Amino acid sequence: MNTKDLSAKQLRAIELIATKGFSKADAALEIGVNIRTLTGWFGKNAKFSEAFQAAKEKIAADNENRHQKYKLISEKAIERLCALTECGDPRTELAAVKEILSRLDENHGESADEVVEIPPADKLMEAVLEALRGD
Repeated sequence: MNTKDLSAKQLRAIELIATKGFSKADAALEIGVNIRTLTGWFGKNAKFSEAFQAAKEKIAADNENRHQKYKLISEKAIERLCALTECGDPRTELAAVKEILSRLDENHGESADEVVEIPPADKLMEAVLEALRGD
């Protein structure tokens, strides 16, 4: 989107509303224009509206990319924790089980098993019992 036809105040309004969460009224105050002027930009200025829409779409794409990156990192972390539940060291296995269970509790049991398959509960419990017995 070419923004060369937009004024500095229009560009600032787009930034404040699209990226900083300002209301139109607050953005108008911040940039020193009447709210009717700013509202008019949205309704009557196609280039302004297009630039604003492009900014919102870029933010949405950036958020989706960030979400995908965090999901990938989470998957790797959960896989590693699951592997640690069968590493052969009872203390490490117990710590891994506790970490997995605490994360399930934090997420109300909703997302960890959606991200990556975790060992069945009986295997986790078995690892906990073995660790407690010192096997």
